[in-house]
Amino acid sequence: MAGCAAGVRRHGRAGRDRRRDPAWRALAEHPGTKSSLNPTSLAAGERITFKVSGFPGGETLYIKIDDGKACGDTSQGGCVYHTQKIAKNGTVSGALTLPGDIKPGKHWLRFLASEPVLKPDGSIKGIKGYTLRSPDFTIAAKNNSEPEHEQSEPERAEHPATRRVG
Repeated sequence: MAGCAAGVRRHGRAGRDRRRDPAWRALAEHPGTKSSLNPTSLAAGERITFKVSGFPGGETLYIKIDDGKACGDTSQGGCVYHTQKIAKNGTVSGALTLPGDIKPGKHWLRFLASEPVLKPDGSIKGIKGYTLRSPDFTIAAKNNSEPEHEQSEPERAEHPATRRVG
């Protein structure tokens, strides 16, 4: 990374180290996770399909839209639009219906999961979080114009015999 010492990216006004920023750590992509969406252009209220891999098998996948900003609640656990069990191989294929009031423009899905980290004796040492931001998808603007029902009169072709000369 050009301009970043030791590969540490900086952000914010004070140039904080992202590794020490809990908000950034919570949204850092988990290595080995992947996702795809279809379609990538659709209307509010339509279904979008997704595929993810690299998540902890047997756990639950939680999905937010725009990191929870779409409903105004970015807190942990807020604005989850869909949950689905993760297969033992770490993959999920599914679909969700987007809200009918989602605004036109670019959006994304946030895939979240966690798994317990165990001590050698089997007790829980902590929780390992997984997160992945999907590729963007676009919500088209609604076309609120009513179709016109007026019929225009067909053009009249002049017959050569009736054409005025001069």
